[in-house]
Amino acid sequence: MLTSMNKALLNSLTAAEQRFFAETSRDSLGGLDEDQALDLHARARKLRDKALTTYRRSAAAAVAEKGGRGAAFAENQRDRAKAEEYERALAQVSRRVAALAAHSAAGLRAERLEAARTELQAPAKDPIDGASPSPANAKTAHAIAPKGATRRSATASGTGRRKQGRRDQG
Repeated sequence: MLTSMNKALLNSLTAAEQRFFAETSRDSLGGLDEDQALDLHARARKLRDKALTTYRRSAAAAVAEKGGRGAAFAENQRDRAKAEEYERALAQVSRRVAALAAHSAAGLRAERLEAARTELQAPAKDPIDGASPSPANAKTAHAIAPKGATRRSATASGTGRRKQGRRDQG
């Protein structure tokens, strides 16, 4: 990341800013886990917002002094370049967070599917020595009443009641 900046901007950065940009380089991001990447993302967003605010405030002040945006444009070159670098760093960290999140989601999905497979393959347990059978679970309740049957019956009875009410009134 530091090598892609122009030398004037690189030389004008503080030590803390240089460390931050070094942390957001592609090589440094590769060693982060998801929580560390999220922490860095929050820091990058905060620093980017600060840089943008600084740039906008100084640009607004320069416009008032110079009498126009065109004349004031050159005044803020360093702040504008700095804000762009923070934006670039945030984008890089965001891409890393997205990749880590996708990897984590795929792992969780695989675990969930494996748990579902093992649940379906497990043999059903018989009640022990005359004990009452276990209450119906969601799967058997779903098998008894087809999807939407309750809603359809409620709709039909409501329609019938409305019709009867109209007959009684008229």
